[in-house]
Amino acid sequence: MSNIQDAESSPARLRLSSEQLEQLYSWYDQYQSFEINKTPETNDFPGSIYLLFSGQGAAIVTETESQGILNFAADIFDQFVFEDHNQ
Repeated sequence: MSNIQDAESSPARLRLSSEQLEQLYSWYDQYQSFEINKTPETNDFPGSIYLLFSGQGAAIVTETESQGILNFAADIFDQFVFEDHNQ
């Protein structure tokens, strides 16, 4: 099998940095589970956004905090999409 075929058939992987993991586990320990399901109010993004956060904490996330978590997830997604997975 060629390297191109291997790259196309194997799953892409992404490693979070220690800072990203620390932030994620902090939220996981702090907040209860929640969902975000919305359609952006701009034509720049033709779709909807769905985030399911499975936390184990007691706190209920605020709108501001949930937006921060959504931005974090978007940054991770961008990192995944634009990273070279064939290394």
